Amino acid sequence: MYIGDVAKRAELLPKTIRSYEEIGLITPLRDTNGHRAFRDSDLHRLIFPG
Repeated sequence: MYIGDVAKRAELLPKTIRSYEEIGLITPLRDTNGHRAFRDSDLHRLIFPG
């Protein structure tokens, strides 16, 4: 999943997701073009951060 898909599903802004990545809450993979490739586990972490 790309950041737009994750943002919609988690009901967060892409900017917020990037901030969470910056502080280490999530660590999405990168595809060959350098785009963030989020796993289901990343989405789960965004929805249920505890």
